[in-house]
Amino acid sequence: MWSKNHSACIKCGMTKKPHMARGLCKHCYSWWWKNHPRNRAPLLKRRKELYWANREEELEKRAAYRAANRDKCRAWAEKYRKNNREKVRASGKAWRIANHEKELAIQRNRYARKKELKGCATSDQIEARIEYYGGLCYACGGPYEVIDHVIPVSRNGTGWPANLRPMCRSCNSSKNNKLLSEWEER
Repeated sequence: MWSKNHSACIKCGMTKKPHMARGLCKHCYSWWWKNHPRNRAPLLKRRKELYWANREEELEKRAAYRAANRDKCRAWAEKYRKNNREKVRASGKAWRIANHEKELAIQRNRYARKKELKGCATSDQIEARIEYYGGLCYACGGPYEVIDHVIPVSRNGTGWPANLRPMCRSCNSSKNNKLLSEWEER
């Protein structure tokens, strides 16, 4: 059936020298071998072991590749997000639930950039403010739910940690954009 000369691959149809007696070219045989169910699991296990044995080097290689091929990586990421919308949404939602404080800090910083607010606070600084008040609303003493700007942003308040305090939602809603002294009088 197969001569020792060149012949057409049964998978891709290219005229190449076949690999062994399978009738596949070297490229197609390699693909078949890597993707065959009995071969896939050990290959993935070995690849994972190599990654963790040389993790720092691998991370450096990947960072260098991304820096050198920025457009290619962005195009791949965009294509992946487009083809896996539900998976990406679920992953993002899971991260936001697991990292609630970081998500709130990201939202506050985005708001601050939009309003051209002076100063911003990291999630660690905000956590320190919450711990300082014992995780309670600084106005009524109930459990905190949101972070309040003591001097409201609409009144040129800053985003520095000194202007941020934990507050429950009902107190924050009733305070609205009032200064603390105006709100307490009411």
